[in-house]
Amino acid sequence: MEKLDRIRKTLINHGLKATLQRMVIYQALLDYDSHPTADDIIGCLKQSYPGISSDTVYKTLETFVQENLIRRVKTDQDIMRYDAVSKHHHHLYCEESHRIEDYFDE
Repeated sequence: MEKLDRIRKTLINHGLKATLQRMVIYQALLDYDSHPTADDIIGCLKQSYPGISSDTVYKTLETFVQENLIRRVKTDQDIMRYDAVSKHHHHLYCEESHRIEDYFDE
């Protein structure tokens, strides 16, 4: 519950209504160990929230990007992935596994 309270406050601080859909989508982003695609998030959420639509996920991710809550990370294969880490960092990309890792260097 504490985690959802922090997510609620984060959304409100970015000028967004803290709807259940937005909170669970943002939580899924935070819980992912890599930079997920929209389809990854949809697949993750469908287990617990089968009524959530793909359109809602895509629109919410775009809203988060517009409000600087998350960033888009585009791969060399033009696959759009998302990053919820707000601290300034770079990305390391593995062409074989398509894994993206955060790289922090001041």
